[in-house]
Amino acid sequence: MAKGVSLGSINRSTTQFPGRNNIGKKWVLASGAEATFVERDISYDILESKTFVDFEVNGRWQELLTDAVLSRLSSLDKQQFMPAIGIEHDNGQIEILDGSNRRAYILSKNGEISSLRALITKSKISKDDAKALAKEIRSGLEQCLYEIGMLAKPYEKQGKSQREIAKLIGFSQSKINKGLKTRSIPEEIIKLFPSAYDLTWPDYQSLIEISKALKLPLSQEQYLELAGLTSVDKIIETLSSYIEHCKNTSKPQKKAPSKIISNLLEFEKGSRKKAEKQVSSDGKTTTYRFVRVGAEADAIIEQKLQEALLEISRLQSQEKNQRG
Repeated sequence: MAKGVSLGSINRSTTQFPGRNNIGKKWVLASGAEATFVERDISYDILESKTFVDFEVNGRWQELLTDAVLSRLSSLDKQQFMPAIGIEHDNGQIEILDGSNRRAYILSKNGEISSLRALITKSKISKDDAKALAKEIRSGLEQCLYEIGMLAKPYEKQGKSQREIAKLIGFSQSKINKGLKTRSIPEEIIKLFPSAYDLTWPDYQSLIEISKALKLPLSQEQYLELAGLTSVDKIIETLSSYIEHCKNTSKPQKKAPSKIISNLLEFEKGSRKKAEKQVSSDGKTTTYRFVRVGAEADAIIEQKLQEALLEISRLQSQEKNQRG
């Protein structure tokens, strides 16, 4: 039997990454089982029709691999330094354990890159071993907090502690904690960003608060507006503005009570003078309006108003004394 290559010796360094020196040799998996990997060039047609990615194993949510994210892999146009890692199942389908970004980039080039370099095994590998292998060899862009939350959530539902989850999926306990908090953000919002991998923890905190108040789904007009934005800050600012708009439009508008208006005095036509009494339909408000009646009339009205207020005050005092 060929000498086994322990996963414990594998790291993310290019020089130590399992490559040509380990081709055809057996790798010792987490369970102690062994698997033989052979290098292959997976043609574009095969890559398109017979490869797939299992998020639970690979940890990369394929819907986040936008053009903005994949543009970072333009060096693949010239050379592929690191092979992807995959399993060929009995049905001929190839599961990509590591290298899903590279797979997505090559697929996005629509045949301009002829193949994906990969180390493939036909050995039977359990899902737990596949997860451990993907975690051990994990290369390229690290998962964003949202993906970490997606990976961690099923374990949390099983009752595992964040420390246990961190050990299981290979991230710090701090990232597990933050990742789980991002699960309150709807996928619809995360997909608005050209690259979710550019989001910082403060950005996620803002989105968590926005998600509590934002009305979803967004309108077509809102989607079109957001589609034209590339700045993380601008997208968050725009989403916040939608919340304010929702608050303003959702407040019930109080219908002003109708008014009963009666003229107190008739003036010459065309004089634009008014003396009228307005009483609200609910009887709670009475308003007297005097328009353009002149300074002399204003003085008389003011005097009579003061006399009326004094009389009202006298009556109130009298009523109070009678009750006492």
